Amino acid sequence: MTEPAPFELPGLQTQCTDAVEFFDIVLADMFARPVRLQFCIRWQEHPEAVAVIEALWQTWEVAQHNPADGMAVWLRDFAYPLLFDRLCQPEGTFSGCSWKNEKHFPDTHSLPRNRA
Repeated sequence: MTEPAPFELPGLQTQCTDAVEFFDIVLADMFARPVRLQFCIRWQEHPEAVAVIEALWQTWEVAQHNPADGMAVWLRDFAYPLLFDRLCQPEGTFSGCSWKNEKHFPDTHSLPRNRA
């Protein structure tokens, strides 16, 4: 997997250096639950999860600079639907994986490709 390009906000300093740091210091604690979500301890090996968490990080950084309603909009429009409705559903990206038991099932399917 290729490394994503650095994310920069012109004229503004980001709080996290990358999506991994964002996950570790923001998401992991913000969305803690008494019962583990359907999540994968090796989320960085799931291309969809990497794309989603990268998008969550970038939109979170932007939301930090809108004190009026930035976080409310971020939670409503990005965090809850992407994290919970996409990644953590039983049929989602992490189906078969287990955070608690450290089970990992890499993505084995892809969309059909156009082949010449």
